[in-house]
Amino acid sequence: MELDEMKKLWQTQHANSVASNEKGECPTTRCKKGQARVSIAYPGEQDAERVASEKSNGYLTTILRNEYTGLSLVIILLVALLSLTDRALSSVTAMAGYIILLLSLLAKICTAVYKIVLIKRIDLAADSLTDFALKMDRFHLLVAKERLVGLSSIPFGLVSLYLLIDGYRFQQLIDILPRLIISIVLAIAISYFMYKKSYFDKIKDIKEHIKAVKHFRDSA
Repeated sequence: MELDEMKKLWQTQHANSVASNEKGECPTTRCKKGQARVSIAYPGEQDAERVASEKSNGYLTTILRNEYTGLSLVIILLVALLSLTDRALSSVTAMAGYIILLLSLLAKICTAVYKIVLIKRIDLAADSLTDFALKMDRFHLLVAKERLVGLSSIPFGLVSLYLLIDGYRFQQLIDILPRLIISIVLAIAISYFMYKKSYFDKIKDIKEHIKAVKHFRDSA
């Protein structure tokens, strides 16, 4: 990690500087008589925070880009769903599936917009380390709740989609139950993997950078 290397470099240079001062030498070269000593600018706390800020902002930019992409896809699905309004009016079960899917997509849009607002408020360069950590914890908690609700609602979403597209009687749903179960399991597994790669892995890396800066600051 860059912060660990920076810390080791700082400690090495600091130790060399102390040894040079004890011998009456300048940190960079020997002093001539009457010549002031030249000091070295060590890569300290500001450099450490700069490295963490660049890394963290890079991860946040990726998360924000993924969020915009996901929001665009949800909007496309919403438009596609609205085009099926006539089919939804054909039966009570189809209308029930239609309403469940409509509410789910609207909820996803609202959640995505809220996440985008939260991400844009996070800035390690402007926030203190404590504020940055608190904002990341808040975002992490929101994504964890979203994942829990999202994964648990996948069976209802797929059943609702079937009722809207093809299932006007519940007996038909029973007939395709094995295929439906396989689809649900695959959807949950794929969604879990996407949440991990899109959010949790990057949030973990950001928190590691925050922890490294704190450690660097405490031990420097």
